[in-house]
Amino acid sequence: MSLLCLFLGLLAIPGMAVTTVEITEDPIEVSKKVISDDPTPWNEAEYKAITEELGPPRALDRMERNYLLLQSPWLGTEYLQGVFDEGVNSIPVEQLLDLLNLATNSPVQTSRKLAEVSLRHALLEYKKAYEIAANLKSDKSVAYEDGIAFLQNRFGYLKLKTAKRLLEESGKTEKPGIDKKVSKRVSDRFRSLRKKYSDQIPLSNALEEVKAFYTLLEEVVSGLAVVRPYTDFTQT
Repeated sequence: MSLLCLFLGLLAIPGMAVTTVEITEDPIEVSKKVISDDPTPWNEAEYKAITEELGPPRALDRMERNYLLLQSPWLGTEYLQGVFDEGVNSIPVEQLLDLLNLATNSPVQTSRKLAEVSLRHALLEYKKAYEIAANLKSDKSVAYEDGIAFLQNRFGYLKLKTAKRLLEESGKTEKPGIDKKVSKRVSDRFRSLRKKYSDQIPLSNALEEVKAFYTLLEEVVSGLAVVRPYTDFTQT
């Protein structure tokens, strides 16, 4: 997803730098207005229907979180702050290379796996926002930080729809081929990454490498770059 606008003023748009804006409104009041304007996501019946369809929210393991690096090659590191465990600032280089290899040689499978992981992650965000919404709708006092957390996680409800669409449409896509010339350029890129990083790669660097690698796939018209459901998903 190449556009993610949070209440904290974090803005990630392809080709633009991340900017920070000052908060001028009470996040609790803004949150209450969000709920009032569109109450459906915060109704118990809606939440129950979604969790019955998808199953209970379940935490992602470390390997699954790596797939979220592919949600959009342009997302900033700010987005990943809520994805990886606190204190996790890097991932093993080999894990990144495995992910990029799958994105090249098994793009349809990778697109489906990304959809599954995105669904689980969106459900976790939605659950957090839903629980805070229950307090916002009642007379219970809500901390300032909870108002911000609601605004950060309320997009989980919308992400569920886009992730489900990606899962459904990825299964209808034929696997794109990869020729020897493309394979050589990919292999050269992998060798360069191994030389550049010995063991771990910082998350910020990993995002830059994913972006550069995706640009390569666009240039050679191969891998995930030609899986239409995935390219549509990244622009949502």
